[in-house]
Amino acid sequence: MRLLALLVASLLSACAAEPGPGFSDGEPTPTPTPVEPAFWQGWADEPITGLVETSNPGEDPGCVQALEGCAEDYLAFPTRAAEHARPLSEAALEEALLAMRAGVPALLEPQDPAALGAALGEALNIGFLLGGLHARPLEVRTIGQDAGAGFDAFELLFVDGWVGAFRGRLWLPEGGDWLPPILGIHGHATEAVDLFDVYGGAELVAAGHPLLALDLRVNYADDLEDTVQRALLRSGFSLLELRIYEAFLAMKYLRGRGDMEPALGLLAHSGGAAAMNVALRLAPHVDAYAFDNTADYDCWLKNDRLLDDSVPAVHPYRGLINDVSTLEPAILRADYGFPEGPDVLVAFFAEAL
Repeated sequence: MRLLALLVASLLSACAAEPGPGFSDGEPTPTPTPVEPAFWQGWADEPITGLVETSNPGEDPGCVQALEGCAEDYLAFPTRAAEHARPLSEAALEEALLAMRAGVPALLEPQDPAALGAALGEALNIGFLLGGLHARPLEVRTIGQDAGAGFDAFELLFVDGWVGAFRGRLWLPEGGDWLPPILGIHGHATEAVDLFDVYGGAELVAAGHPLLALDLRVNYADDLEDTVQRALLRSGFSLLELRIYEAFLAMKYLRGRGDMEPALGLLAHSGGAAAMNVALRLAPHVDAYAFDNTADYDCWLKNDRLLDDSVPAVHPYRGLINDVSTLEPAILRADYGFPEGPDVLVAFFAEAL
């Protein structure tokens, strides 16, 4: 698994954006019409009322990442969300993708965080998922439990009406007197456990932070990911949108449990960082963010395969998204793979949270 992740990472390196402040790679397009605050933008301030926690030890968690069954919920999403679809013909989608590939100038506006959030919410077509998110039913089942040196580990199954069922792994330090929790989002060809084993999660848990990491579906930069992304794009949706939504469901769970500190940290690797860099523009109230990657949201791999973050409507905002100086949380921009080591992560979250 680790070798596969390294191979995929080498392919994705050509898709990474330059780190640092926003940029324009050409003459900017005219400033778009100012975007009014969207109806959904207060979602993160709403009380959490729709969380149901259950336990079903030994339940089969369903597909593993590499099997086609993992795509079923995503392929059903356009039907579930038909009322909110923005259908594109195959020809129109190809035209948009080719235009993106040819080079679309980076927008320099809107700089205002609320306006940028509204514009990205519109580009992603995600507003209907965010409005009322905290009140909608979300079941989180504990389907497995184990113990390690200084922690308890839980396998969780999130069940949501829009995106179906997906897995998460929760590590809780022994003792119960925890520091603020951290949500982890991994990258392509890796799993939730890799954030614990490889990217500093074990040390964060040892320091006293609960860590929740999601297992992403359709996440191997392969033909299946390309097929699902194209199917979603033809209906006006994207895997990027659904990855962000799933992360917000995880945040809802952490905050809704009632036994954790209200402050929240976010740890994101590779493609997970590409998604979370957009997510933080949509007001999830994260307090500290450590990440190791940026993106231009236009990645094509060999054989014209699209990734989850290849979204023509988001691509023009890449410079504004990647300008971390305009983000509210405390920021740690690490090198790819967090080679600085876990002690840097532990110290960052200790200070920022």
